[in-house]
Amino acid sequence: MFDFLRFAVDFAMHRRGWFHPLDARLLLVLGAGWAYLSLMSVEFFARDWLKARPVVYLLTHMGIMPLVDWFATACDWLPRRGAMPDGLALFLGASFLNGLVIEIGRKVRQPADEETGVETYSKLWGVRGAAMGWRCPRGPSGPRRRASSAPAEVPSPAQRGPDNS
Repeated sequence: MFDFLRFAVDFAMHRRGWFHPLDARLLLVLGAGWAYLSLMSVEFFARDWLKARPVVYLLTHMGIMPLVDWFATACDWLPRRGAMPDGLALFLGASFLNGLVIEIGRKVRQPADEETGVETYSKLWGVRGAAMGWRCPRGPSGPRRRASSAPAEVPSPAQRGPDNS
């Protein structure tokens, strides 16, 4: 009974176009992300050097953000046309900058909220410096997001109107 049910579900998904075999080229893109993640897990074999340089540490660890998005988008464009679409580099740049905003933002605290043994950018740079460090990648991120959506002609929420349609 179980085999028949599995066959029926697989058949229905295939007939409706919900099932697509994996394009083997995606494994190369996935492999690049896994390789980078593996290097991150061993701190690029330079843990002490990176820990002494928090900005370099931050930048090297944000490299995973565009790699994840590269794979996610490759699931669409690689099987269809085999070449990266125009605007993808801008999108990946925005992904990197958005990762910086998230990472810095989660490590900015008021002095009363600092915890012993927890490394934060507010402890490292001061609250004002950390706030500026958080704001810096936000500026270029917005135009990159807008520019990367232009080739796809995706309207921004403001262009769609209040009902988001």
